[in-house]
Amino acid sequence: GIWDTYCAGNVYARNQFDLIGPVCDSDWGPEEATVVCRQLGYNYGSPICQSRFGYEENFAMMNVQCSGNEMKIQDCEYLVDNVYCPTGNAAGAECFDDMGQYGTTFAPKCDTTTTAVHWDTTTTAENWDTTTT
Repeated sequence: GIWDTYCAGNVYARNQFDLIGPVCDSDWGPEEATVVCRQLGYNYGSPICQSRFGYEENFAMMNVQCSGNEMKIQDCEYLVDNVYCPTGNAAGAECFDDMGQYGTTFAPKCDTTTTAVHWDTTTTAENWDTTTT
């Protein structure tokens, strides 16, 4: 089915203090989305911004900075101390196996306008265990 080769949703992660929560979309871009999607078992990722899959709060990570070569989001640099991210700024990802499938294009960083496919799912990346709920 479609979920074998595609998923989309807000990103949740476990930070270094064992807090699981949404990721803020500050500095969220193609490299970060690709790392999350690869962690979930997909080949490619495109960033989605501004809580397109539901408003979130109590963020576990913000200002995530990935090179795109990391094995999991926890390997990227990120902030957790005094995290401030306004409600409505959750990072999302569109994950897929075939770059040309579903007409997907790679979106820019979240400080610019991006497009999103609206699916009612949440993508979760927790340490080495990954699931899509």
